[in-house]
Amino acid sequence: THAAALGEASDKLQPMGELQRVEVFVGRWMEDSMRRAWQALGENGGGQLEEESITWLFQNLVVPYGDDNPYSCVPFALTKSIGRPPRDWPFIWQTALQLTASWALPA
Repeated sequence: THAAALGEASDKLQPMGELQRVEVFVGRWMEDSMRRAWQALGENGGGQLEEESITWLFQNLVVPYGDDNPYSCVPFALTKSIGRPPRDWPFIWQTALQLTASWALPA
């Protein structure tokens, strides 16, 4: 899921700004990985994947070692000019809300 998301975000044929590329990457990464987790947990276990837990997980993947350490699971190729997103980046929460709302829809 990480590699597929990076491939989509790095697509040079799609004109977009650097922040948009980071959003494409993180959005696709969240969607793919959480969909797989949701499917693996099944109907009863899916309740463990709530907005708060998804947000916490990805905040800690974007800034895994604290604000003073520059490492991030977001590829440096996407953030080298703009820096990594902050831990409290609203995009993560918004994407988590969209994901859980889409899971609540009838199939």
